[in-house]
Amino acid sequence: VFQLDPGSYLVHASYGRAGATKRITVGKEARHESLVLDAGGLKLDAVTSGGAPIQSKKLRFSIYEDHPAANGDRALIAPDVAPNTVVRLNAGTYHVV
Repeated sequence: VFQLDPGSYLVHASYGRAGATKRITVGKEARHESLVLDAGGLKLDAVTSGGAPIQSKKLRFSIYEDHPAANGDRALIAPDVAPNTVVRLNAGTYHVV
């Protein structure tokens, strides 16, 4: 809850790499506004083909955009991510290596 003087405001909310901005006009009466962040958290881990866990110190992930650019490269979103780390991302599809 915020107490604001009447006027026009730009409100920005973010969660990791996701964000939303909305212009709000505040009058004399109370009002309720919502900002929707299309975001979530991705937590990665891996096991061997036999189901044995892989030591955390020997395991890292890189997260890339799903769609490659014209040259075939994908934009790197998050490099060297340790297992069981929650990476905050926009809603969408990603390529994980």
